[in-house]
Amino acid sequence: MYTGWRYRIRLRSCHGCYAPHCARGGENYRINPVSAAVIRDGILNPDPTFISAAAYDNNYAGASTTKLYVVDYGTDKLYQVNPPNTGNMIEIGSLGINVSGDIHLDIGSISNTAYFVSTPSGVFNPETQTATRPGPTELYTINLATGAATSIGEIDFISLSDRGEYQLRGFTLGLGF
Repeated sequence: MYTGWRYRIRLRSCHGCYAPHCARGGENYRINPVSAAVIRDGILNPDPTFISAAAYDNNYAGASTTKLYVVDYGTDKLYQVNPPNTGNMIEIGSLGINVSGDIHLDIGSISNTAYFVSTPSGVFNPETQTATRPGPTELYTINLATGAATSIGEIDFISLSDRGEYQLRGFTLGLGF
């Protein structure tokens, strides 16, 4: 059983990584969602990489092409992994924001608009079993041609558990978006 995975599903495959958010030397995997076969792809390059969010454009039935985009929280930049199975990352550009904490990326299947969520670090301390309210969770759009992030606004939500946990656990757009 693999643990510590981050992954992104598209219609015909699922890309994932193993190691803390695909950090230095992190292994890059592809998972077939039908057979559940796990295939090791090329190591993400350049190294080190700190990928924690990934999404495909044109993610709908009948699409003739699709591109895999990733956010590196070490460089605060958007990259395209091209081709997706090699791990070769091509820099698109700077997000223009400091990426920290828990991050999520998805691209609307119809609109092809990239949406990015960043929750600042310091949400939950497992050692003390306490939570702190960090800065606000912010929702952005990302220009897939330049990498520039534009704030749409804050996402405010109440405590998700009796521990006062203020962490967004996942973010995805519907297929008709």
